[in-house]
Amino acid sequence: MPKISVHLGVTLPIPGQDYSSLRVDVQFDDIDPERDVQEQLDTCEKLVLQTTEVAERALLQQATNMSGVSLDGGLAKKVERLTSVVQRIIEHIKRAAESE
Repeated sequence: MPKISVHLGVTLPIPGQDYSSLRVDVQFDDIDPERDVQEQLDTCEKLVLQTTEVAERALLQQATNMSGVSLDGGLAKKVERLTSVVQRIIEHIKRAAESE
């Protein structure tokens, strides 16, 4: 039987920033319908949550390496604000999924 993939994404404006947006994507691949689908999805969700923090730190580090901007300055506050926006998006998506 074929395996299933799911890709969801949302692009939102960054509050207070002209011509800026934040793109958030989540993709689950190779879901096997012959196995317990809910168990596979729970594992995917757990792994996304575990890896997101590490990925965010790596992305922030790369951005600072390329820009030469210190994390001690305003960039750290912007990243903190963006992280808060992403967390609100995730909570909104969860609430929407639970209400269906």
